[in-house]
Amino acid sequence: MLPFLSAFFIKNLVIVFFIYGLSFFFVALAILFSFRSLRTIGLADAFLYLLLFSLIHGTVEWIDMYRQYMVLLYNSDISGKFLHIRFYLLAASFYFLLLFGLKTITKTGLNSKIYLCMNVVFSLFVLFIGISGFVNTSLRELDSGVRYLLGFPAALLAGMAFYKLSNNEYIGTLPKDHRWYFKCSSYIFILYSIFAGLIAPKSWLLFASVFNQDSFLEYTGIPIQVLRALSAFLISYLMIRAMAIRLTHRLMGTLIAFFTITVVLGFTGYVELNFIMKRYNEVAKLEVEEKNFGSLYSSFNSLYGVASNPIVYKNTELYNPLVKVHMEGFKAALSVIKSMEHESEEEEELISRISTIYEKSFKQGNVRMDMESLNTLKMVIKKISDIHVEELNESKGHVWESIRNFEAILFIVFVFSVFGFIFIFRTFYKIILSPIHILKAGAGQIAEGNLRHRIDIHTADEIQELASDFNIMGERLLERTTKLEATTKELEELAIKDGLTGLFNHRYFYDSLGKEIKRAERYKADLSLLILDVDDFKHYNDAHGHPEGDILLKKLGEIILESLRNVDMACRHGGEEFSVILPQTGKEVATVTAERIRRGIQEYKFSFEDSQPLGDVTVSIGISSFPIDSTAIDDLVKKADDALYRAKKEGKNRICFNTGGV
Repeated sequence: MLPFLSAFFIKNLVIVFFIYGLSFFFVALAILFSFRSLRTIGLADAFLYLLLFSLIHGTVEWIDMYRQYMVLLYNSDISGKFLHIRFYLLAASFYFLLLFGLKTITKTGLNSKIYLCMNVVFSLFVLFIGISGFVNTSLRELDSGVRYLLGFPAALLAGMAFYKLSNNEYIGTLPKDHRWYFKCSSYIFILYSIFAGLIAPKSWLLFASVFNQDSFLEYTGIPIQVLRALSAFLISYLMIRAMAIRLTHRLMGTLIAFFTITVVLGFTGYVELNFIMKRYNEVAKLEVEEKNFGSLYSSFNSLYGVASNPIVYKNTELYNPLVKVHMEGFKAALSVIKSMEHESEEEEELISRISTIYEKSFKQGNVRMDMESLNTLKMVIKKISDIHVEELNESKGHVWESIRNFEAILFIVFVFSVFGFIFIFRTFYKIILSPIHILKAGAGQIAEGNLRHRIDIHTADEIQELASDFNIMGERLLERTTKLEATTKELEELAIKDGLTGLFNHRYFYDSLGKEIKRAERYKADLSLLILDVDDFKHYNDAHGHPEGDILLKKLGEIILESLRNVDMACRHGGEEFSVILPQTGKEVATVTAERIRRGIQEYKFSFEDSQPLGDVTVSIGISSFPIDSTAIDDLVKKADDALYRAKKEGKNRICFNTGGV
């Protein structure tokens, strides 16, 4: 593996552990949200163990995430108490995974005695570890032991269990491709048994001293936690796709996972950026120190050159002022160095040694200094300069390493965003768009009259329920169509329509009203009834003759039909009286419909309308509603009739309710 990627994974194990634990938490949520469906197919008990494994194991990985975080920031591990708790949780998680595998593989489940025996053995094992001193010194060995003796067989049995489940058909309860997802889960669990079981921490157990996490990292350059996290992520994806999860839960889970990982990556980048700034400030401080050390070294070289000159040494009194100038320069540079904070203890000791040598050699104004002291001082200054240069280069290396890691995180965020968008789009297409296309095509078949067509959608969510409703609707429509065809001849003989206006007749009105009232009672729906009467129709007939009156009535029927919905029914009672049945309509909406009819008739230009007493051909309308006004057919009609009578009495060309006018 590329060294760069290897270093990146090692440096960002916090992210790896976060995704590792989050993946198992999503497995637990997938099982929890589909628990009712699992109960119907008899898998609830087995998957309860898998749910417990996922919750506990996810918690273990987040504890490891916190441990890694503590190491990165403070270079320390969590307390021994939490390490013990982590070990117990790890053992418990693998134990529940083992129970899941055993219960799923065995046809009749675990025998109660065997189950009790396993629980007792496991409890005694935990109790032994808890009370023995072994746990205080060998947690690493115990971790390896649990992974070898419990984790490996548990994950292997889980893989076998999923393979067995992939051979069963649960169409109608689980999504259509659940068998494929179960089979893929079995392969991933088998790989996970190797990654989490056989590649354990280094210990004396079996071949863990040779083949372990450390040797795996050395040979491959990949931390084994990366492969474990990848396996957990794939398992969570496959489980989410295989379980009967509501569409809203799938969408929310996908978005939350994408958002959470993006936030974690962003936060990691933010922490890394702060770390870069901290390192940069350290480098800036070291560069200032480097400048000061340069001044110290330069002033010493000047002092060394003067003090070691034979001419100056022989004529001390003559060159004494010159030596003092260089001494003051060196002393000032040394004072600046001493006033600064130094993190290295060795650096502090060397500075103190320089100061001691200087003070002993030039005490009480003495300007002479033997060559041995000068050379010693030169050696010490050179050594501290070399140490400082090494420290500066090391800090610069850390800065560049942090910058490269930050750039890698930015690249990972970009790649994750691109692939995340593609993944979410593909997921949305498979779980929403594709079933909707199938649903739309099926609904089109039914709408075109192919009532025998059935919509085949098995997503185990709301879309499957909607498809099922469409299929039921198709069956009912087919049944009703068959009955309708069988009774067509009878219906034709009944002559349900009025010959003049084309509206339904008086008999059909009462039959339909009774059916609509029963339907409204069944579905707790509203229903309204309009009764219309042409104002002063006798005057129109007497003045212009019956043929013109028939033309008027026919046109009135057309206007009424144009003002109604397809589900509404317009009838002619006889003479100039009409009625309208408005299913699923309350009194307020019925008033709007009645006003539309009244206005349409008044605004239409009828022949000879100017001769009418009101100057227009108009209608009066009475309204009654079910169940507010009445629940009986005859009484509902009477209430509408009474409202019509009130409209006539109050001046015609108006609408009245059963209890008042408009």
